Amino acid sequence: MRTKQNYSKILVLTALLFGFLANAATVNPKLPEPALDFLKMHFTGYSISQVETGVISDNLYRVTLSDGISIMFDKRGNWKGINGNYRPLPKTILPKGINSHIKDNFKSQMVVKADKKTWGYKILLMDGKTVEYNNTGKFLRINK
Repeated sequence: MRTKQNYSKILVLTALLFGFLANAATVNPKLPEPALDFLKMHFTGYSISQVETGVISDNLYRVTLSDGISIMFDKRGNWKGINGNYRPLPKTILPKGINSHIKDNFKSQMVVKADKKTWGYKILLMDGKTVEYNNTGKFLRINK
C-alpha cells in the first residue's frame, strides 16, 4: 500500500513538473531570418546574450543583447519594440523623417526606446518625453 502512495506522489510531481515546463518560456529558440538580418544591419558589434519566446506571447521573440538592449520581434521576424534601457538606439532603425524631426525639435536628445504600432511609432527620448509619429514618419503628438 505504501509503495502505491509513493508511486502516486511521484506521478503527481512528474505531471506538475511537465505542466510547469510546458508553460515556461523557451530560451534560445532559432530566430526568423528577417530578425537576424535586422540585428546584423543595426546592431553590429553587439552579441546576442539571450533569445526567448513565450515570455509575453508565443508569437513574440525577445532578444537581449550583450549590453542589455532588448528587442521584440514578431513570429515573422519584424521588430515590434526596442528598449535600450536608457542607452541610445541606432538612428538607422527609424525612418529619416523621424530622425530629422527629433534632431530639429529635441536638441541633444537621444531615442532610448521605440515601439512599432499599427498606426506608427511611439518613441521615448532620454529626457522621458514620449513622441508619436505615423507610419510615414509624420509627427503626431508629444506626451511630456
